[in-house]
Amino acid sequence: MSEEWSKVYIYGPEHAIFVRNYIENIRETKSKPHYTDFSNVDILHPCGHEGLQNFLSTVNLKLGSHILDIGCGLGGSCRYLTDIGYKATGIDALSHYIDLANEISEVVGMKNDIEFRTANIVESSISGNYDAVLFIGVIMNIISDIPAARAFECLKSGGVVYLEEYYLAKKSPLTEEEQEFMHDFHKLPYRTKDQFYTMFQSAGFEIQEIEEFSVKWSEYAWNRSERILRKYINNPDYTNDEVRLYGTISPRMLAHMEHYSQEELIAKFPLTCQRIGADYVFKEEKLVGVIRLIAKKL
Repeated sequence: MSEEWSKVYIYGPEHAIFVRNYIENIRETKSKPHYTDFSNVDILHPCGHEGLQNFLSTVNLKLGSHILDIGCGLGGSCRYLTDIGYKATGIDALSHYIDLANEISEVVGMKNDIEFRTANIVESSISGNYDAVLFIGVIMNIISDIPAARAFECLKSGGVVYLEEYYLAKKSPLTEEEQEFMHDFHKLPYRTKDQFYTMFQSAGFEIQEIEEFSVKWSEYAWNRSERILRKYINNPDYTNDEVRLYGTISPRMLAHMEHYSQEELIAKFPLTCQRIGADYVFKEEKLVGVIRLIAKKL
């Protein structure tokens, strides 16, 4: 993970304090906490487990298979996988995230069922012999193509890798304004679809499926934006990191919302439309999109 990217607030100490307070609140208010009680904080990517569910269904991965979640964050995907019958291991470069992942798992009675460990895949290889490897909103934080090679080396023959990630969609040069706010959201260059394809193919994988997931992530991003902007409606603070990143920049980037008319957008997302303009959705070229990619180790 780049040093710049690690300064984003959801990866920093202030957010860690928020999560720890959230954990303590669950301890105090729930007699038998369940892992889903943490869904609001332990799943940082849009659409929750929907993409992961589609992946498991597509590849027919048998229960009991061992799945490695690279960049596991707070461990939400690992707890979900364990709950439905898989063996899960999670690694992340941020040691305070691994501490919190273990703490949440302990609270919900899953501490002995999941292994979490601090590991930086850029700096070292991954030991193991896994049936599947996940990259969900992770490779965007790594400038090299090494993640695909790391996944290949720790997968069994016939194992599969699952990617869910942003890609650069706009073909024409970015405007100065677009460059500025996209860099605000993500410090490293965005890859194109073809670059993702080449990354995994060059590592030895056979690409099984590439699917657009842009509309799903956009819908999620706009609903999240509306919730955040409503939270601050009586005390607007547009320099607040949450408002700036997820109430303004994210819906501008994830603007695949043409399944609504402009009038429907304004009615359903009035605060978000006020921030970025309802007509923004209908511009000719999108900035970024989201893909789901499945690849197999032969």
